[in-house]
Amino acid sequence: MKKFLSVILASLVIAAAGCSGNEAAATTTTAAEATTTTVAETTEAATSEATTTEAETTTEAETTPEETEAAVDNPLMTDEVRAFIDAVKAEAPVYGDFLEKSSSLPVAMAFNQEADLMGDGQITTVYMEIGMASFDQFYVSTDSLGAPMDIIITDGKYYMVSAEEKTAIYMEMSAEEAAEMNESMTASVKASFDASAATYETGETEFKGATCYYEKIATDEMGEIEVYADPATKELKYVVSQGITMEVVFITDEIDASKLEIPADYTLIDMAEMMG
Repeated sequence: MKKFLSVILASLVIAAAGCSGNEAAATTTTAAEATTTTVAETTEAATSEATTTEAETTTEAETTPEETEAAVDNPLMTDEVRAFIDAVKAEAPVYGDFLEKSSSLPVAMAFNQEADLMGDGQITTVYMEIGMASFDQFYVSTDSLGAPMDIIITDGKYYMVSAEEKTAIYMEMSAEEAAEMNESMTASVKASFDASAATYETGETEFKGATCYYEKIATDEMGEIEVYADPATKELKYVVSQGITMEVVFITDEIDASKLEIPADYTLIDMAEMMG
């Protein structure tokens, strides 16, 4: 059970937002990218404290109901993450915007990732798609080496879905297991590098046969992160870091609700009955 939950967590961390060197995540499903900044999630809201200065006196501003609701709706955006993203956006707006979008709920995103998964010098392209409506409603779909995997968590159950066999093996999640998963997600949300200590470079260059706008972020913690976008629209196309090239297929705040549902013609299999 714990191993299964850790696979889900790693999948989310991998697709998060930057390009992390998290070795465990890299070997779990696809070796993607991502700062441990986002989509590996928090649990409880992080309400921010605003300060206002009037005449020479600094007082703590009250949190409005709207701000409190926003924090509850988007618990990914902790004060730490917000400050990190703002610092990155000031120097690398395309990458910062990507971090911000992938740190918001709901979010759906898909990537094609090129990496040496087997360590034999052969580059493999892996497809990963993640959709998160909330902490207890999300899906992870991957296709690596012709082996698709679909995981759905919804209505207190997690499902391992096989489109080829039209089956969905499921298990009920206890309150303890759900809390453990949320705690693990919370622990993995952090800025992956010191944005104030990083150096930034922007301009235009050739990448994969096309002229692209680029941003290069050099960090002590993760080496260089390279971002390539459409030069006219600044739409993000690729993120490259630590030997991994990620093509951004899409990122949106709209969730395809059908991907959180088990098709009616699939056979449901209770894992508890299979094991005992």
